[in-house]
Amino acid sequence: MLTVEALAHEIRGGITIFCIIWSFLLFPARKQSRMMQLLFISTLWLSLSYLKDTVFIFEAVKNNIFVDNLAKLIDLTFVPFIGAFFIEATRPGLPKNWHIALAFALQLCLIAAYVLKPNAIIFLSAFFLSLAMAIGTLFFVIISASRYNKVLSYNYSNIENKNVSWVVRYSLLFFVFVISYPLLFNHTVWLSEAVYNLGWMIVLSFLFIMSKKHKVVNLNIDVYDAHVNSASSDCNDELISNKEEITMKDDLIGNKLFKTMEEEKLFLNPELSLREVSAAIGSNMKYLSLYLNRNLGTSFYEYVNKFRVEEACVLIQRMERDGRRNMAEVAQLSGFNSLSSFNRYFKKEKNMTPKEYYYFHKN
Repeated sequence: MLTVEALAHEIRGGITIFCIIWSFLLFPARKQSRMMQLLFISTLWLSLSYLKDTVFIFEAVKNNIFVDNLAKLIDLTFVPFIGAFFIEATRPGLPKNWHIALAFALQLCLIAAYVLKPNAIIFLSAFFLSLAMAIGTLFFVIISASRYNKVLSYNYSNIENKNVSWVVRYSLLFFVFVISYPLLFNHTVWLSEAVYNLGWMIVLSFLFIMSKKHKVVNLNIDVYDAHVNSASSDCNDELISNKEEITMKDDLIGNKLFKTMEEEKLFLNPELSLREVSAAIGSNMKYLSLYLNRNLGTSFYEYVNKFRVEEACVLIQRMERDGRRNMAEVAQLSGFNSLSSFNRYFKKEKNMTPKEYYYFHKN
């Protein structure tokens, strides 16, 4: 058991150093976006939380239940900060500083109450408050991420490193760690502590990597929904009053859109946006987005990538005449931002990979 205890101490020391190092690395990155600022604050607070556990090296407090419970409550004050980070990632600008301060203040009040009168009711109240925050964050992030990704795909042809599906995955893991914390540490054994801290360090590693890669796009989701709903309502009114006219208008936009994409090859721009296409065809963004969704049953992202796949097919078929190209070059020449997104979307459209498509047409 001494070996397991030593391992637990080593891992705890390792994650403390890990968080301190990441705090230093995130310090300059905090200026990039509010999301990175909140991640820096969360990591810094987590570092301080782990550092405070050095008090347990003293024999006088090592087995003190009151100090141990107090340490657990202090650990849970990390929840409002990381929760705000997840919300900021899916709804930029929404978590206000006073929201975070209020949640943190409520936790501090319960910690102070426990210090003044240590009992199980106050301790459990503090834990369930943090649990409620974690659950609320989880549900909010799941709903917001879905809306965010939808609006993203309606406005951008490249959503690589902009998509926030990864935030949902890590908020789920965060929720699991909050739930498992009291279960593992209520009757602590060294092995459970070692596993918990090791798992937490792995999760944080991937969270930091994904956050560094993420490109923040400030989408005003509520305004976008209001515009689209307004456009939809206007179109429905027009449809009722003059069905032929609205059909002609749709046909005109559809033909102009297809012709512009074909002739000017706008899709070759990997960062092509709905705003640029609507300007090129002389339409407005909300009507063009509505047209794609209502008439073609697709998003802007899907519409543009279909052109890119067809362009890639032409390039692949010409390889017999023009010489073999690697697929990374084909992806770039057809307007895709990365080889991974090219392979993924190509297979979705053609039910085979680009290489399989090459050998299929070669034979």
